[in-house]
Amino acid sequence: MTAPMPESIVDHELCTRCGCCVSSCPVGCINMDEYPIRGDGCTACGLCTTICPGAGIDLKKAAKELFPGSHYNNDVGRFLNTYTGYSRNMDIREMATSGGVVTSLLVCLLEQGVIDGALVVSFGEEPWKTEYTVATSKEEIIASAQTKYQVTPLDIPLKDLKLEKIAVVGLPCVIQGLRSIQKNSPVGKKIKILIGLFCWVNMEREATTFLLEKLGIDVKDVEKIEYRSGDYLGGFKVQLKNGNTNYVGKECYNILPLLFA
Repeated sequence: MTAPMPESIVDHELCTRCGCCVSSCPVGCINMDEYPIRGDGCTACGLCTTICPGAGIDLKKAAKELFPGSHYNNDVGRFLNTYTGYSRNMDIREMATSGGVVTSLLVCLLEQGVIDGALVVSFGEEPWKTEYTVATSKEEIIASAQTKYQVTPLDIPLKDLKLEKIAVVGLPCVIQGLRSIQKNSPVGKKIKILIGLFCWVNMEREATTFLLEKLGIDVKDVEKIEYRSGDYLGGFKVQLKNGNTNYVGKECYNILPLLFA
């Protein structure tokens, strides 16, 4: 008897669009078209359903297994220790969202040989669309710094990566799926470090195009986007191909999660 396929999650609107079913499929038959779609070649191994976080995760149980001997707080959950930090590299700190800790950690891990690459969210060939990319140099890691307010599935097949020691940065739904991949799939052995980000809400890509439209900007004219540009808390900055820039303070677009969450 085989486990049900991703349709059992997608059809019941439980899919978080984390992309972990795509990245872990041993035969590469699942593709992402907003939601995962199963193509030809499926062997009905059931791995996609096994690792899927959409059906629910017992977070208390998972945290207790992951962090034995940890503390528990009703508001925070389980933790070993808590710290406040920021990057001492001012170039990283200035371009990061709130301190640059994740970027500095990745650079350090790469330089010390703990990892040989990282999966991070960057902007793609269309500079207003986000995607997961493979960063194997300090420069590529730094270029991926700062928050990206778009749903971004991890749709890179892990089996095709030549790297054997990777770190992955992701929102909680992605991290939950990757923890399950580590437990249930041989390809999970490649994942040496997981760095989870705090997340209040994520937004559809339409939130970005809505802002651009309200600013009177055609997406074809966009050179670069920063969601948290400038001093903390930052604001939405668009650099155009003609050299002009547009900026909206963060307080002006806090309503977007109510429309595009």
